[in-house]
Amino acid sequence: MMRIYPRSINVLFLVIISLFISSCHVFRAIRWLEPSLSDANKFAYIPLMPSSKAFHYFNDTSYLSNERKLFFIELLRGTKTNAF
Repeated sequence: MMRIYPRSINVLFLVIISLFISSCHVFRAIRWLEPSLSDANKFAYIPLMPSSKAFHYFNDTSYLSNERKLFFIELLRGTKTNAF
């Protein structure tokens, strides 16, 4: 028979309480069980309507100095980042 010490009970109690206080993921897992592709149908939603005016990015980089442009390019190359 396994003996449970008072300190072990305190640690176990602290772990359980911290799981329940930290977020509601435990309750979600119990309520919704296993995830599936039809999960989106379980929740209420509001459809997003497209805007009447399109958004376009501008290509004007005149506000950047050459030093900043070079730093930025080298930063992207150094971290092997294509975009962010």
